[in-house]
Amino acid sequence: MKFAVLDFETTGTQSDGEIIQAGLAIIDHDYSITQIYSSYVNPGVPIPPFISG
Repeated sequence: MKFAVLDFETTGTQSDGEIIQAGLAIIDHDYSITQIYSSYVNPGVPIPPFISG
């Protein structure tokens, strides 16, 4: 049995933030990571300094 873990990084701490990075890890039955994927996304808005810092 495998499962996936998905993570999003956004431009803010509220639900209205824009996505700036998406990551995915496929985890095997013994909890080892078998595949990873990561991609940056252009949010179309400036990234606040407290996020980029």
